[in-house]
Amino acid sequence: MGKKSTRICRITQIVIAVIFFYPISGSSQDIFKSIEKTVNKAVKPITNTNSNTNTKSTSETLYQTVQGIYAGSTNLGSNCNAVKDAYNRLEQYKNSSQPVPATAAYSVRYPNQVSNPSIGQLANDRQIRIRMQYESCFIVRTRGDDLYDAVQNIYGQYQNVPQSDCNAVNRMINQLEGYRNYYDAVPDRFAYTVSFPSKVNNPKISDLALDRQERLRSQYKSCFTESLSPDLLATLPGIWNFSLDGSDYQMNIMNRNGIQASFNKQGYSYPPQYLGYEAIQNNGVRLKFQLAGGQYQLTYDLWASNNQLSGQVLESWKGTPKQINLQNQNYRPSVAQPTSIDWNSFRFTAGFTGAYYSNLTSYYNGGYATVTKYDEAIDFDWGTGQPHSTVPADNFMINWKAVLKVPVSGNYTIMANSDDGVQVSVNGNSLIDAWVDQGPTWYEKSIYLEAGAPYQLNTLYYERGGGAVIRLYIRGPGFDAARLLK
Repeated sequence: MGKKSTRICRITQIVIAVIFFYPISGSSQDIFKSIEKTVNKAVKPITNTNSNTNTKSTSETLYQTVQGIYAGSTNLGSNCNAVKDAYNRLEQYKNSSQPVPATAAYSVRYPNQVSNPSIGQLANDRQIRIRMQYESCFIVRTRGDDLYDAVQNIYGQYQNVPQSDCNAVNRMINQLEGYRNYYDAVPDRFAYTVSFPSKVNNPKISDLALDRQERLRSQYKSCFTESLSPDLLATLPGIWNFSLDGSDYQMNIMNRNGIQASFNKQGYSYPPQYLGYEAIQNNGVRLKFQLAGGQYQLTYDLWASNNQLSGQVLESWKGTPKQINLQNQNYRPSVAQPTSIDWNSFRFTAGFTGAYYSNLTSYYNGGYATVTKYDEAIDFDWGTGQPHSTVPADNFMINWKAVLKVPVSGNYTIMANSDDGVQVSVNGNSLIDAWVDQGPTWYEKSIYLEAGAPYQLNTLYYERGGGAVIRLYIRGPGFDAARLLK
């Protein structure tokens, strides 16, 4: 028999007893008052006391159960199966409307603080906390995740590789090369890490592998640049023309944070992508490229002789190397210091606007200059000092711009004296390209200029370390001595 039936029977028994045993002389009103008093006394404690006790007991039990599941999940480490089991066990309590005990209500605050929270809201709060603590356990992995981990595991080995262990460094770079043909997307949460030497939007695994290769080359410069002979390093920078199978090619080679190469003009259906370089026998260098799609590779093996380059190219789909001779279009070998210099004030420009960068990376990544100032001429020998109080003495870069005008039409010679690298261009066309670490060295190149015509003159300079020198001169019709370009 249920509790409700039991209470009804008890009330009935009381009523019968009162009527049966109540004195006959008593009025009916008195009889019913006595019955009401007796029934209330018997029923009230049963109804109120049991209801409150049961509600409190149920809420407390549910709270302790949910809290016990959550507490057991806080030290599971990498055991994702146990984490997900705790998470799923909490799911069964999310529909409960029982109130959380008042003393624990403050703890329900994810995703937001909840007033008078229910056990269901408590369970949801604890699930969110578990997901936050064990985020990796709830990520749906793709092949891109696995490839990212593989590339990172290779790159991460550098932490245990000393600067002198070039064999280990080359092994890492060769291992990373195996991932240059994967075009799965880098997981979104790691895409920001593909940023060297410049940021890549929507990077692929191939971009990630190249990024890590370039980081290794930068971290272990002595294993790469210094393995190339000084003569080769001095000859490589420039714009090189050559012919191959009836097509004309133009390759731009620079020494910026290691050897960099690209094609201004080429005979392939898709522009080759530069992969990197390595030293080869007989003081040579191998430049590596791949065509779009990653199926075909190109290697250019080059050697320097008398300030010229020669070598061979191997196209992977043909299998037989072909000999090439390269002609340097813009770069000129160093020349002797002019026998005389005229320091007069004859002006070819209205002065130079110089953007001074505190490091090379800031310039190449599109960062802001540390300071921009007007320089009457480019005529500086800072020694080992700073070019400006806000710019360090080493590893800085300056980008000068000016408008050049000459009084007489004719052939002019632009001359630069630089320690370390310098590049000079006129209307965007490279004139001098000596982007190498070097002591004070003279360079020159001739160009035809029309009288009175405005020419955009751009001079880019960097200082690696030690002494810092940069000067710019001009020689032309009507004056024999080189004049300071100002």
